[in-house]
Amino acid sequence: MTRWLYSFLIRLHPACFRQRFGEQMLSVFDESVRQRGGTHLLADAAVSLFRQRLFRPEPQAFARHMNLAWILSIIPIEILVVMSVNPTTTTVGASLLYALLPIFTFLSFHPLLSRGLSGDDDRFISISDANRQRQTKLERQRDIFRVWAEHTGRILMLCLAIWGVPVLIGALFGSTHVTRSWAFVNVIVVGIQTLTYFAVLKGVNKRSVDALQQQIEAHR
Repeated sequence: MTRWLYSFLIRLHPACFRQRFGEQMLSVFDESVRQRGGTHLLADAAVSLFRQRLFRPEPQAFARHMNLAWILSIIPIEILVVMSVNPTTTTVGASLLYALLPIFTFLSFHPLLSRGLSGDDDRFISISDANRQRQTKLERQRDIFRVWAEHTGRILMLCLAIWGVPVLIGALFGSTHVTRSWAFVNVIVVGIQTLTYFAVLKGVNKRSVDALQQQIEAHR
């Protein structure tokens, strides 16, 4: 029973940690049981699990959380920019539409990010099936982060151009209301998100692709 619980704690560790240290930890546990019992190692495994999950997450888990935080940050950024610019429109409905459009655009990224990034399947399956499923999942995660690294920037630049063209045209023709327009607000908002993506998120996603590729090669 103690060994089963210890094995269960090891299984809860991140996959890269399990692959590197799992068998060694079980070997140490078995040796300790023969000498003085292995109860004390359960506490060590629990502390290790807490440390690995909280302070040393897998690269793809860290990237997923960073991307999600970036998506959700559109809401406070939109609010702050609106409060600073105080844009004007003819109707309340139009204001609401202009305010929600970029938010809905960024929130639509979330299903694309979540697809294929769910947790491990804990069903009892054969070793060969488990290895095959693990390989497939790693490849799916790698492909998702590769798409995020390679194509998200283009989508952001397109959104920035869509919102920026009316502002540019208004500025060229000397419009005095261009800096109080919702187009101007959303240029600022999307511009901030675009800069954040290229400065931080693109590199995070690329590192996740590399880390996942290493896991795939080690798993073969």
